Amino acid sequence: GSPLWLVGGASNVGGRTLKELGFSGAEITFLSGKMDLDKSFSKDLKLYPLPPGSRGERFPVNDPNLTPALDRAGSSDVEYLRAILDSIAEVERRGFCLLEEFGAPYPTVVYSAGGGAYNPTYSKIRERKLGVPVRIGDSTDACVGAALLAEFG
Repeated sequence: GSPLWLVGGASNVGGRTLKELGFSGAEITFLSGKMDLDKSFSKDLKLYPLPPGSRGERFPVNDPNLTPALDRAGSSDVEYLRAILDSIAEVERRGFCLLEEFGAPYPTVVYSAGGGAYNPTYSKIRERKLGVPVRIGDSTDACVGAALLAEFG
């Protein structure tokens, strides 16, 4: 069949949170390279990575009063970043599961756009969390999904 498109931005978690926590692109790349994904990490970090100081979430939890859970609990920068990336991937998984509950097919592969698409460590975290391959899309410009929606609407 034809590919299905999920226009992103439904959740408020993501790259903005990392930026507002002070992680630069170069630092994310450096710290990601130090992550050993075969080694377990502290599950004591219970995060919901909304941007600091924000309030409210749309999807997969519709809660206008939800606040960020970002306490790093003494973790190193590598551990903290890994917990954030894992939490963002968990929000994505929960979103796909919710869509599936409403009759949408669970994806068999995810094509990614945006800055995170180029981080192989984050892609691996997402693959493990989602249970499907995560690939870089043919175009990673955020506007592509909107253009395709306009064309094929």
